[in-house]
Amino acid sequence: MSWRSYQNEIIFIVALLLFLGALVYKYSERANWFSSTQDKQLEYKELKRVVELQKIWGNPKIGKKVDKIKTFVTDDKITWKKEHKKLNASFKRLSPYELNKVIGEIINLPVVIRKLQIKKAGNFYEMEYQCSW
Repeated sequence: MSWRSYQNEIIFIVALLLFLGALVYKYSERANWFSSTQDKQLEYKELKRVVELQKIWGNPKIGKKVDKIKTFVTDDKITWKKEHKKLNASFKRLSPYELNKVIGEIINLPVVIRKLQIKKAGNFYEMEYQCSW
C-alpha cells in the first residue's frame, strides 16, 4: 500500500483539519471581539459616571447649598465655622422637627461627611457635624 492510493483521502483530511482550525480561530476571535467591545462599553459608562460626579462635586454652588443648613434653626442654636471647603458646625437644643430638617438637608448634599454625631439630652438633641467638599 502506497500513500498514492490514498492521496485524495489524505488531501481531504488535511483540508478538513485546516477548515476546522480556521473555524475555531474565527469563533475565538469573535468571542474576544465581543468581550473587548463589552469591556469598552463598560469603561465608557464608568468614565461617563466619573464625569457626571466631577460636575456634581466640582460645582462652585455647593458652599451656598451648605449655608442653607443655617436657615432651618435659629442662630443661637448654631456654632458655625466654615473655612475654604470645610465646615465644622455644632447644633444645640434642637427639637426633633429641626433635627429631621437639618439631617434631611445634610444627606442630600454632595459633601464628604467627616463626622456626624447626635446625642439626645432630655427632649432636645445636640449634633456635631463636620464635612468637606
